Amino acid sequence: MCNKCGKNTSWYESSYKGTIIEFSNKDSEFFGLVKINENIHLLGKIHSSEMPYVGQSVKMKVRFDDRPIYTFTVEKN
Repeated sequence: MCNKCGKNTSWYESSYKGTIIEFSNKDSEFFGLVKINENIHLLGKIHSSEMPYVGQSVKMKVRFDDRPIYTFTVEKN
């Protein structure tokens, strides 16, 4: 059950792979919006040794503090 709206939720396994939809940078750190599976969009830090690009494949990692924290590592395409 969602703790915000009270509606029932359902969970399913993710592939942990996604595609960069858009990104930006600040002080040589990249962050952006990534599409996971077909309809999940997540915002997080993007780890890359070079400038990432829209459409590039990434691998997701998630950890929980008080909330989920998403990071994405660029896969060499």
